[in-house]
Amino acid sequence: MPYFQPPAVADLIAALPEISSPVVFASGGFKVVYTAQVNGRHEAVKLIGLPTGNDKASYLGRLKREVTALEKCATANELVKLGSIKLKEVQIGASDFLVYSEELLNGSDLQKLIDVGGTRPDETEIRTLLRCLMAAIKALSKNGYVHRDIKPGNIVKLSDGSRPFVLLDLGLAFAVSETPLTAPGVVPGTPHYLAPEMLTAPGNFRDALDHRSDMYTAALTAYVYATGVHPLYTPGENHSRILYRAVRERCKPLSNLREDFSKELCKLIDQMLKKKPALRPQIEVVCAELERTTQ
Repeated sequence: MPYFQPPAVADLIAALPEISSPVVFASGGFKVVYTAQVNGRHEAVKLIGLPTGNDKASYLGRLKREVTALEKCATANELVKLGSIKLKEVQIGASDFLVYSEELLNGSDLQKLIDVGGTRPDETEIRTLLRCLMAAIKALSKNGYVHRDIKPGNIVKLSDGSRPFVLLDLGLAFAVSETPLTAPGVVPGTPHYLAPEMLTAPGNFRDALDHRSDMYTAALTAYVYATGVHPLYTPGENHSRILYRAVRERCKPLSNLREDFSKELCKLIDQMLKKKPALRPQIEVVCAELERTTQ
């Protein structure tokens, strides 16, 4: 579906009388995110344009899957929580939309922090980030889901010590037991944050996916956040080169860039970045190592 302009505020409020003071927070593609008061609570309201024709069923299925995954994982503090507006279809002007709301998180996503530069996080913060991501991955896996799009832009850093990092955007979440919604031969996700197994058999990647794919992208995210450098991607490279590196080239050891980190943490992240899922450590091993104090 082509990019659409956000509807006029008056038309939005007329279609959604439970909201007030909506302000566009982000927009692009087929989605607009507003910050708004929803029945007196400050929430993030997601408005998604629905295409016409054969694509509509696919969009509906994907969005319903995202909301269902968040409902099933509602007790996991490491995942964003749903808000007051339940998923529903609305018409604004001549266009059809799906709308729902999520909690509004008062923090910055990791990609913005990486782009700003400055002092890089210490080992304690990287361990905390990975612990939060492992908890989110375990909650998703327990309910039969793989996130498929863990990356710095989908993680918010909060000032809440009990909830330091939160994983967002389950729009590409993959339900292992369901019929795939992605067209054959299409690899969903962000090219430079794809697990290698999604690329080695793109037409049949569902059989290769499990929580270990999310562990790989969690480790890749931690690596980039810790160093400010992506080990397999240089901005401006063509698409095929990015995918070739993801499958064929090993990441430079983390210790080469963060000599101040313990050898145990560097080794763990390097192991999580193994190309073959079978060579990555078990998630319980990862969690146990992350609980170790910094040496």
